[in-house]
Amino acid sequence: MTILARLGRKTNEQLQANRAAGQGMTAHKFKIGQSVRLRSTVQTHQAPAGEYRIIRQLPQTDGNMHYRVRSSADEQREMVVKESELLSWPASQVRSHRLTR
Repeated sequence: MTILARLGRKTNEQLQANRAAGQGMTAHKFKIGQSVRLRSTVQTHQAPAGEYRIIRQLPQTDGNMHYRVRSSADEQREMVVKESELLSWPASQVRSHRLTR
């Protein structure tokens, strides 16, 4: 193993330890696979209301965590949104939403 590889590995281990201790970079609020909805200020023709699913956590940019989300109603619709533009999709809403389809 090269010196750079060892240094990189040590740095990654330190970052993981810091994250576990709650230090360093901020963690994502939402997990991959989690259902979310868009805040009303984000909803437009191009991003209608409804259930979206987190498909990827993206890096922090300009102080904001980002996610790639996919519409549950239209599997072809994907977009990148800021964490501040998302709200949790409560389980009770998911059940009632699916029953009305």
